Amino acid sequence: MLKIALPNKGRLSTKIYELLNSAGLNLDSKDERCLRIETKDKKFQLIFVRAADIPNFLDSKVADVGFTGYDIVVEKEIDLEVVKEFNFGKCDMVVALPEDKNINNIEDLPKNLRVATSFPNIAKNYFKKLNIEAKISEIQGAVEITPSLG
Repeated sequence: MLKIALPNKGRLSTKIYELLNSAGLNLDSKDERCLRIETKDKKFQLIFVRAADIPNFLDSKVADVGFTGYDIVVEKEIDLEVVKEFNFGKCDMVVALPEDKNINNIEDLPKNLRVATSFPNIAKNYFKKLNIEAKISEIQGAVEITPSLG
């Protein structure tokens, strides 16, 4: 039985579920609280987990294949093979600052840079590549409010 890890919620979840149905898995509609589904022919088992945990499930061989964002794969720094990229679920990584700061380019960033991010490894590698020292704080959730909070 092939174990497939899918995001349990969010914008990727519905698209991927539809994609698997259109590929012939013939899945019933999913209950939001459902954590696992087996196809009627017992060839596939879908496990529904947090998108951020999917690389770990693949790395530990709990799942055979998984669908998640490439940003998450890069952030986890786990060596996984990307088999296919899809044309949905795209996102942008941005550096945001308080509006009152007069910063027009990367060279204008302060020397005592503090960064709040949900992607600390990506941020660390980005600023390291630019030779900018930054104190990185990992946060989850409403990251966009952090520039206005200082």
